Amino acid sequence: MTKKNIVAFLLTGSMLLCLTACRTSKDADTIGSMPSPTTAATPTEAPASTVAPTETPTKTPEPTATAAPIETTGQDNSNETTLKDSVDYSKEITDWMYLPESEDSIIQLLKKIDSCRYGSAGASLDQISAAIALLSLTEQESVTDSLRTYLDGMDATQLDYFSFQWQMNTVKAHALLGTPSDYTGLLEDSGNGTVILENFDAAKLEELNQMVLTELNNRGITDEWKHHTDLEPFFQWAMQVGTPETKDSVISPLPVTIDMNDLTNCTLAVSFKKGDAYVDDTGAMQLKVTVYTYDLYDMIDIALLKEGDTLVLRGQEVPVTSLTRTDQGSVEINGGLDNGGYELSTDNNTVFYETGYSDVKSYYALGEATLRVSGDFIFTDASDLDKEEVIYYPGDFLTDDAGIDYYFSPHNTSIVIKDGQVISMQRVYTP
Repeated sequence: MTKKNIVAFLLTGSMLLCLTACRTSKDADTIGSMPSPTTAATPTEAPASTVAPTETPTKTPEPTATAAPIETTGQDNSNETTLKDSVDYSKEITDWMYLPESEDSIIQLLKKIDSCRYGSAGASLDQISAAIALLSLTEQESVTDSLRTYLDGMDATQLDYFSFQWQMNTVKAHALLGTPSDYTGLLEDSGNGTVILENFDAAKLEELNQMVLTELNNRGITDEWKHHTDLEPFFQWAMQVGTPETKDSVISPLPVTIDMNDLTNCTLAVSFKKGDAYVDDTGAMQLKVTVYTYDLYDMIDIALLKEGDTLVLRGQEVPVTSLTRTDQGSVEINGGLDNGGYELSTDNNTVFYETGYSDVKSYYALGEATLRVSGDFIFTDASDLDKEEVIYYPGDFLTDDAGIDYYFSPHNTSIVIKDGQVISMQRVYTP
């Protein structure tokens, strides 16, 4: 898959995604092919953290529209030629970075981004800290003057390397905002546990990104680092892009972080049958359910997925013999559903998930749980389009006269647990 196609793919996708609220962390050591400063990719709508199979989540602010290529009419292109010829990655990696002594808080944040590590122990935590530093820049009143001072002190190699660092960490920052619950563990481990990702604005992030890319473009940046894939950290980028030297990859889903031993506060997709709601010996109502989840895949992993790779689907390794990317943003694997293959879909280009016909998610069972039902429990049934939604209460599950239709599946049923008790249930229409 070419770099151009990767960028084009990362700009595609526009459906709604519902995530399990109990998901917490994801160790994302890998990085992907990023656009050049003149063709910056802008992710689409970011998902909120919720799990009802078809429940509409609260949206985070949408990023600004994709920027048009930066105009350079009238600009002296001789600088670009000089800069390109002057980039020299034969020196030590510490020489690629520009880390001047400065009391300027903005330059301190820029230095944090520029010194981010890849491919070594603790690198994933370093990448989280660098992305947080980048997000912190969006809250500064004025960044431009300090940025220009910082860039003006760089040589050609340092400018080129900062372009690499900026693009990689911008993608990581968007990923943090897209699915913040996936990074809870990494935030804690990297010393950023007090950071509240929901306080940052994806639109501000993209506005900052475009400003920085413009400044880099005006200095003649051509991303020469892409031609040095034999070196770390560029080697990891090459491994994912699919250069002739690239080995085939095994793509696994993000870790499942629903803890069946701790279902204290979360929202779950469940199934149960008649008789699974009962009153125990203490007089408390209990509900026995089967808990489900579905696999989620990192957007970069799927953007760089190619024939010859292996994709782990529901615990099974599936060799990828063919791959087609649709105009709707889906990925058809091994011929797609109509030919006995598989399909991955995305709502926002931050995560992908396996779907069946009618975009039904491919749930699988994690186990069974018996949960206490709150006395204030409410069941909202909106599964019949020909009827208005119906409200039921705990006692309705203990009688045959309530008229409840016992078809509760992970595709249509979700429960909300608070302080260890089920406080609500929703059932929605499914085709």
